[in-house]
Amino acid sequence: MTTQTQIAEVLHLERELQTSGCRTDPGRVEELIADDYTEIGASGRLWDRASIITMLQDETADDDEIQVSELTGRWITED
Repeated sequence: MTTQTQIAEVLHLERELQTSGCRTDPGRVEELIADDYTEIGASGRLWDRASIITMLQDETADDDEIQVSELTGRWITED
């Protein structure tokens, strides 16, 4: 797989994670989120894998879709 193909796949998966169909499927979220995942939200709150999965379980398919625009990626290192 080429670097550009790998970047395209990661961007595809990121877009999938933004859909309500994915976000309301705990099994799929678990497949997509790394065990050592951490995120600092806009509020300053620290999220880990377990807290994100729990938070997403409270969402419904009726929640607004997240709009992603101009999503880009770049290769940083071999590992």
